[in-house]
Amino acid sequence: EIMPSLVGSEMCIRDRFRKVWEFTEPGGVFLFDMNTLYKHRELLGSQVYVYETDEVYCVWENALCEDDCTVEITLDLFQLCCEDGRYRRTQEQITERAYVPEQVTASLEKIGFHVLGVYHADTEEPLRPDSERMIVIARKEA
Repeated sequence: EIMPSLVGSEMCIRDRFRKVWEFTEPGGVFLFDMNTLYKHRELLGSQVYVYETDEVYCVWENALCEDDCTVEITLDLFQLCCEDGRYRRTQEQITERAYVPEQVTASLEKIGFHVLGVYHADTEEPLRPDSERMIVIARKEA
């Protein structure tokens, strides 16, 4: 079922796919992965993660937006940069939107791709309700 909040974003994803279609040879394959709504809502949500190695300390903060499909991600990276042990701080901000599989396949097909499959993560298994990533394979019609 396509949620009302996703319908308005269909043009955005279709525009992205149209650009790929323009640069894909007839008969060419477009293979990509994307995070699922499940991952956005249940795992990324409004969580904070911390990662630490010898060279970098990362604070990863997520904020699930009101549309329940978009996550605003802020990465604060502290990288060891000097022999005296000082760190340099940089910040990255990312906005990521998830789509229902039916919306992805419909958008691809409207442009002229033939969807060969939508799979669970890095497998050839069907997408599951708890899949964190979906793999999509589509071919540009000759």
